[in-house]
Amino acid sequence: AGRPLVSIIIATRDRVDLLKQAIESLESRTTYSPYEILIVDNDSREPETREYFNACGHRVVPCPGAFNFSRINNAGARAARGDYLIFLNNDTEVIADDWIGAMLEWAAQPDIACVGAKLLFGDGRIQHAGVTLHDGSAFHHGYGERVGGTNWIDIELVRNFSAVTAACLMIRRELFLLAGGFDESFPIAYNDIEFCVRLRRRGYRHVYTPYAVLYHHESSSRRPGVARGEGEHLRAAVGRLLWHDPFAPGSSGVAPPARVARTRTGRALDRVARVSRRGVHLVRGSVWHAQSCRAVDVTRQEPDDGSDVVRWIDAVEIGGEFRIGLFMHPVSSRTFAVQVPRAGRFRAWIALLPEVWEKNDGGASFSISVNVDGQVVRSQSWTIDPRRNRQHRRWKLVIADLSAFEGRTIEVTLATELPPGASPAHAWAVWGDPAILERRSLVRVVARQAEVVRTLGVRRALAHYAQLLRGRGPHGDVVYDAWFRDQLKSACDPAKTRQAVARLTRRPRISIVTPVYNTDPRWLRLLVDSVRAQTYPEWQLCLSDDGSNRHDTRAALEELSSLDPRITIVRNAANRGISAASNAALDAATGEFAALLDHDDELSPNALLEVARTIDAHPDADVIYTDEDKLELSGRHVEPFFKPDWSPEYLRSSMYIGHLTVYRRTVLDEAGRFRSPFDGSQDYDLALRVTERTDRIHHIPLVLYHWRKIPGSAAGQVDAKPWGLEAARRALADHISRLPIPATVEEQPGNGLWRVKYRICGDPLVSVVIPTDGRIARTPRGSRDLPLCCIRSIVERTTYKNYELVIVDNGRLSPELLHYLATIRHRRVVYEPTTPFNFASKLNFAAGHAQGEHLLFLNDDTEVISEEWITAMLEFSQQSAIGAVGGKLFYPDGRLQHVGVVLGIGGGACHVFAGQPANSPGYFGSALVIRNYSAVTGACCMTRRDVFDEVGGFDERFATDFNDVDYCLRVRARSYRIVATPFAQLYHHEGATFGSREHIVNPAEVQALSERWAPVIAADPFYNRNLTRSSLDYRLRLDAV
Repeated sequence: AGRPLVSIIIATRDRVDLLKQAIESLESRTTYSPYEILIVDNDSREPETREYFNACGHRVVPCPGAFNFSRINNAGARAARGDYLIFLNNDTEVIADDWIGAMLEWAAQPDIACVGAKLLFGDGRIQHAGVTLHDGSAFHHGYGERVGGTNWIDIELVRNFSAVTAACLMIRRELFLLAGGFDESFPIAYNDIEFCVRLRRRGYRHVYTPYAVLYHHESSSRRPGVARGEGEHLRAAVGRLLWHDPFAPGSSGVAPPARVARTRTGRALDRVARVSRRGVHLVRGSVWHAQSCRAVDVTRQEPDDGSDVVRWIDAVEIGGEFRIGLFMHPVSSRTFAVQVPRAGRFRAWIALLPEVWEKNDGGASFSISVNVDGQVVRSQSWTIDPRRNRQHRRWKLVIADLSAFEGRTIEVTLATELPPGASPAHAWAVWGDPAILERRSLVRVVARQAEVVRTLGVRRALAHYAQLLRGRGPHGDVVYDAWFRDQLKSACDPAKTRQAVARLTRRPRISIVTPVYNTDPRWLRLLVDSVRAQTYPEWQLCLSDDGSNRHDTRAALEELSSLDPRITIVRNAANRGISAASNAALDAATGEFAALLDHDDELSPNALLEVARTIDAHPDADVIYTDEDKLELSGRHVEPFFKPDWSPEYLRSSMYIGHLTVYRRTVLDEAGRFRSPFDGSQDYDLALRVTERTDRIHHIPLVLYHWRKIPGSAAGQVDAKPWGLEAARRALADHISRLPIPATVEEQPGNGLWRVKYRICGDPLVSVVIPTDGRIARTPRGSRDLPLCCIRSIVERTTYKNYELVIVDNGRLSPELLHYLATIRHRRVVYEPTTPFNFASKLNFAAGHAQGEHLLFLNDDTEVISEEWITAMLEFSQQSAIGAVGGKLFYPDGRLQHVGVVLGIGGGACHVFAGQPANSPGYFGSALVIRNYSAVTGACCMTRRDVFDEVGGFDERFATDFNDVDYCLRVRARSYRIVATPFAQLYHHEGATFGSREHIVNPAEVQALSERWAPVIAADPFYNRNLTRSSLDYRLRLDAV
């Protein structure tokens, strides 16, 4: 039998521009056939619309009368000829070409009714990824999140929901008609929700698939706004499921009494008890165990006041600042019983969600009232109205003083209202980070931190979990600036710093080398002020004037020299360049160590003390470098760069160590100091030459250096000095000319990113070891013989010739694969499976049958993309100091799946940047370059045979999980480096098998990994302690470090 006919039903009334856009995208991108398009017209009047109807070639079904979205779609269903129906809004655009096939895969199953798609706003944020029912209403899962948002673990998995949106919904036509279609008493909103719930009660399941992807320009296909009566109608029709949705985040289907409490007014608890399950889920990791917390949500579990929406939502970004939001569509309220702490005050930020700024009419009012013993004793209100000014484009801070009620239990009610003349349509009000503060936030209703702390899922699911990547971390600059100032205040406490200096067993002098040329005096003064403010006293500042001809610069230097005897001014007769000026400063330096400071930058007050403490702990240290940020002219700290520990491959890809850098003088002199031919990148040239001579290199994971962002400077604009990039290329080429393996330098996209490409020495045999069970995957595109696709891609695309294929299977290969293997050179080894299954054992068995000098372990669900993949990995595997090499893996839809493994996220090991777009640069370009990690995935991992034998292969105690991570860590423990290269590129179909259950990590293996490698998991040297432990995108870690 042929494939079934699918009827695509599009309801419309005029707006022909949207309709044409939707249909054109459908016709140009849809690969499935056959399908028909039915346009159901609700009294379109515009001539352009009528002309389009006559010319488009599709059936137009008239449905006159008052606008009723349910009735219009029902009319389309009755006129349809297909076995399957897709209800599609006229303001959608097709993205994924096999969107129909992806939905049909599930709609064809007899126990499944409705199938929903992944819908995106035009800017790529999530509009729909399933519908959850909680807090008395229905919400789009992941709504408004950017690519890789906080719910990405769910958004990228096929999963069940109680409902999906009819903006793109597939169902069998026979079932739709049998169920009676959409309830026409829901003319605009919630008709899809009621329909899904009705079918669910009949025993059917609903499925959301992320493989059907479309844009949805929301609200263009129907009247804006939701009438209050419709919300009440939904509650009457759906009932308790609106509070007990088993598919809502954190829900068990039954309200846990410990976390969903009907508390009486005035009752105080030692823990947060919240009616909103979502609220519990959000704050559990950060507030649940706070001993000082005295806040109880006393709102009724099933509100009867007709409020439309009250719910907790994930981090909301407005004006670059992320805050956890309490969403309250007017008219709504939420009451908390609070035991007021000492000097207590209420603090929150208020805003309208950005999605409605252009549509809102009249704004929304926010109010807080305080009730004591049944009497309202205080009330304050504020209004946000986009029509008045642009204040709505930032969070508005609101504060209410509660100190008069210290020690008493009061009720605090947060409410939203509509100002006179305002419309309820698009009045999407949100309270950001509402909190009861005791001086330093000892009590919180919701954590101040903008990062959502949530319990991460199983490791394989974590590969799907990622959040918005902005190259340099997604937290807003305002958030970072506040974080940094808080950290600095703690670090520079006078009593603590005096004690730290007193505890030093040695106090080396640190000479600060600063070349100066026509520097603005205000920046010079600020630089000197930052040095004189150092909490470590043993310093010398060497200011080397490189022939400045600005009078004010020369005068400022003269003035500054008299401020402190530790300041030395070096006068150079002529301008000879930055290297010569720096060397002149070194001639005048008397310190055992030299620190490099640019003429318009600043040091943190604790910078030299932290350097001295590191020298005290590591007396043999030759090089010390720190984290850094940038300093705007306004004084705000922005763009922090939190660096990994010493990473040789990363330095050959980028000058990542940057500032602050401190060198032992003797090592610096032995390396030849600065060289004038490399001016512009003289610091990179110096770092490369020094690190050839020593590996006693230490990293301080603190922001101790601040680049000033001046227009025209490298801090203000990366490509401000293009000659510097050319000097960097020459410095790197000079460096690799002294390495034992010949290599070339290739510039990479992104300023200052490089590839060192090594020549392959000899022609070593590489054993490509592919363990397989011969599985056939069911994907949206049909059945797929994974090992056949893998092996064929190797044979057809690999340019390196001296490799052998070692196929290790269970004796169950498909006839097609067996036929293909008969045509190529390979060795097949049958592995008798153990009970229980032990993947590590299978890998070790396979290695025993390989003959190559290098072992390349490869999952059978991968496919080669880059022809040089083996060569790119072999470049590093051939180097004696390197023990394992990983590649860059992509999901079939092009998103990143692996660029390296970071330890400590979620308490285990995770693929950073998983789920990001293919061209995502990663954190400061790290996804684009060769660099070091603590581990790489075993899905594509090359290691030398001698290293494999030295560490004893894979530990079979890690039967199914973490054997690759454990192997890499044991290799690192023997002083080998682990490298990930983005030039070995493959697809990895992990998680592509439809209909299978997610693999569950063995808790015993998690425990074994944690016990064996606890120090590394606590502080991955190739990550940074200031970066998050709860997501994959290198965002700022806001909890205590």
